[in-house]
Amino acid sequence: MTGIRKDSLAGKAVPSILVLRGGALGDLVLTLPAMKLLRDSRPEARVTLAGRMPAAALAAEGGLVDSVINLDGADLVWLFSADTDPSPVSRRWGSDFDLAVSFLPDADGAVRRNLLRSGVRKVLSVPQPDGTMHAADHFVAAMDLPARGPQAAVPGLQLREKTLRAGTELLAGIAGPVCVLHPGSGSRKKNWPVGRFIELAGRIENEMVPVFTVGEADEEVYGQLTTSGMSHRVTRGKSLLDVAGMLAAAGACVGNDSGISHLAAALGVPTVALFGPTDPAVWAPRGRRVRVLRSDPPTTEGLGYLAVDPVRRALQDLMRLR
Repeated sequence: MTGIRKDSLAGKAVPSILVLRGGALGDLVLTLPAMKLLRDSRPEARVTLAGRMPAAALAAEGGLVDSVINLDGADLVWLFSADTDPSPVSRRWGSDFDLAVSFLPDADGAVRRNLLRSGVRKVLSVPQPDGTMHAADHFVAAMDLPARGPQAAVPGLQLREKTLRAGTELLAGIAGPVCVLHPGSGSRKKNWPVGRFIELAGRIENEMVPVFTVGEADEEVYGQLTTSGMSHRVTRGKSLLDVAGMLAAAGACVGNDSGISHLAAALGVPTVALFGPTDPAVWAPRGRRVRVLRSDPPTTEGLGYLAVDPVRRALQDLMRLR
């Protein structure tokens, strides 16, 4: 990792910290260990996360930050501008923060310069993962703070009782342990064929109750599910917090290289994650009860060859461990 200033977080206590994190849900989850390390090392600080909604709200849900602001809001457009004369509003904005830790891509340094111009007293700009180590390890190392054992770079998330109750209600009436199946992702290139998910559901229904979940980005997948003639339950259009609660109430999860798989793993749910073109050595979900299967060849086309049996066996192995 180049460009990390080793003394960036050294020194006296800081009363107010701004964390900036863009990207999708999985990106946020892989940053949670670094955020926890920052929180634990600065317990006196009030921490604000500028992130993409609704994923950013999970950090507040888990108590890792005190408040959340929308990174995509119109009032933060100036942050990404190369303009060398920030407005009076942006100058005043940063004066509330003693330290900013930015996980945003910033090759030209514009974000860093604008944060300093806005009044932030100190800025740590974290480089993007370069593929030499797992992303969670990369972000923890960037903090240059004492890590607490081998689990320091394993994402973990605790949900509030209200969220847990809402998730349990989504599975009301189901007898037996639930396996949540998420056949979508942020990119069709990362998806195991929907037909394989449906076949898996049929193969495990004597052991667990399959429940499919799809989000706003999964409309094509939803169409394939609804026209398949299958009878398994499908949850759709639920808030991210509701999905998190449902995952926490479930017995297991099987998904693609997606934010939902990362979220399930962070919640401690036995999770089987299916990878094709992306490198699990850098981007896999982490957890004690996680199994990652990568297609052979490791391509989108290779995912089409990944059979149901090894996925089912991985799920069975996890359930035996539990």
